[in-house]
Amino acid sequence: MLRNKVLLYDGSEVSSQVVESEGALRWASWKPDGSEALMVGNNGTILAYSVDKKGVRNVSSPVKANLRGVEFSPDGRLAVIVGNSGTILLLSDLLRRLESATSSNLRRVAWKPDGSGALIVGNEGAAYFLASRGLKRVYGVGNNLRSAAWHPKEDYAVVVGNSVKSTLAGLVPAPGFYRFDTDSFFLTQIRQTSPETPKDLTCASWKPDGSQCIIVGYDQTWQTSELYFFDGKSVTASDWKEENLLPTGFAWHPSGRYGLIVTGGVDRGETGMVLSYDGAKPSVIHREPGYNISCVTWNPRGSHALILGSKGARSFSA
Repeated sequence: MLRNKVLLYDGSEVSSQVVESEGALRWASWKPDGSEALMVGNNGTILAYSVDKKGVRNVSSPVKANLRGVEFSPDGRLAVIVGNSGTILLLSDLLRRLESATSSNLRRVAWKPDGSGALIVGNEGAAYFLASRGLKRVYGVGNNLRSAAWHPKEDYAVVVGNSVKSTLAGLVPAPGFYRFDTDSFFLTQIRQTSPETPKDLTCASWKPDGSQCIIVGYDQTWQTSELYFFDGKSVTASDWKEENLLPTGFAWHPSGRYGLIVTGGVDRGETGMVLSYDGAKPSVIHREPGYNISCVTWNPRGSHALILGSKGARSFSA
């Protein structure tokens, strides 16, 4: 069994709980009513976490694949779980596996705010839209996609990923910022020049009022932090570049007043950090020695954030 840390931040302090599981915990999603969170990870790990009951229960999994992303539908009736080798699981009253059209590793899932479907993204440009009629392929890119975030009010999503892609000539630079519109089913490039050094963009999160999308990641050459702003038209880079600080996640507080950045490391067992960001320079509010942190997600009530750390997690595989 592997030791994980489940951290809770209530706006003033961080508390922690050790949770053992078959694999490293990678990602989590709250039910819209805030009553429970679903946590997923390696070796098919699925755990349900309740703050009120302060307990963790195991959800029997039909797979042993590494699970990397999960998100509840806006009505809370269905959770979509994605992972390696094209794994897609649907959890409602029962847990079932959906036949996938890809063998690529799938990383994240993001539901449309109206609940009409969910965007799934992953490695090698894998992207699909899941709706009542099934899976529909989304085309347009070839690089590894790491995160997707729907605009809270408008009908499009921001998708980010690695800023390199594999070609016959080898790895070449590729802008890592994209836009997905349901009327085209293509990922189109958001205006941004190809970077001089490869970036790994790990997470995108819209401010609740839709005024700005924050994107975090790191420079793969210099191992420095990266933070970008998208205003609906173009991407702007911040000057926040901390050495050996590798952001793996970002989540706005439901109020939109501030957000939390979490970090991991290149190697297992490094010190993960939690940073607060309110528009100024991010500031460290917690360090967790020996645990790389891969996920932060706010309870919809805004009462606390759930943060996952693992001894077996690394930033590039979050």
